[in-house]
Amino acid sequence: MNIRKTLGLAVLLSILTICGTLLARESYEDYIDLQNRNSYQSDDVNINRDKPLSELKPDDRQDVLDEIRGAVRDEIDSSMKEEKTKDREKVIEDNFIEQVRGIVREEIEDAIRIKKSRYLKPGTFEVGGFISYQARGVDSDENDNQNILKLFPQIGYFIDENVSLAMKGEAEFNITADSHAYSFGLGPQFIFGVTKKEDICFYAEIMAGISRNSSIDQTFGYRYSNGFGFKFVMSNGVIINTGVQLIFDNLGENVDGFQNIIVPTIGITAWF
Repeated sequence: MNIRKTLGLAVLLSILTICGTLLARESYEDYIDLQNRNSYQSDDVNINRDKPLSELKPDDRQDVLDEIRGAVRDEIDSSMKEEKTKDREKVIEDNFIEQVRGIVREEIEDAIRIKKSRYLKPGTFEVGGFISYQARGVDSDENDNQNILKLFPQIGYFIDENVSLAMKGEAEFNITADSHAYSFGLGPQFIFGVTKKEDICFYAEIMAGISRNSSIDQTFGYRYSNGFGFKFVMSNGVIINTGVQLIFDNLGENVDGFQNIIVPTIGITAWF
């Protein structure tokens, strides 16, 4: 393939990936904002006691805090009236204060739990990959079908809420031909939740790296790829990944410029 056409196509794919990521983020934020507003709307009091305050945006959080203060004041006024009526002011006041402290403590514990258990947060590590093995059958010819082991490790670290610095690799061991090939790529991965619980996420990535094959005289090749797909996040720290990569690689004895490679991917990673 002509190098200018390849570079032009690579630049175009990068622009489309970045634009798609920005649009996905804007749509995701609008969706979450709408969900938050719907979750906190009711006929009497605009509070959802099952949703921790840590999940709210700063603009919405202040409104909820004001409503909580109003509810607490109303409860205090009601309790004080009962105190005077029953002449047990000190006992009722202590009990009420203890109840308020219990509610505050529960909110703090919920906020800490939610913050720790979220996948899309700075500081999260994601490690894993997948493995494949091609076995030669009893009646097959070793020149056409060989025993090949492939490993696809990957690791990522969230530097922002929706941005992970990711590294992906591929190691191929041809047992029949006694050859091996390696590739390595590094780049940003943009990840956004598409459900309210963020248990299904869309990702788009841009990777650049090198490749090496022991059966080819050329020492190293250059590799560039765009990828996208979905992540199915489970509460036990496991993620099912599925997607596709469009790879440009110039390694090869009969390659003029860069060759296009389409690689479907599916694997398992762990996050913590």
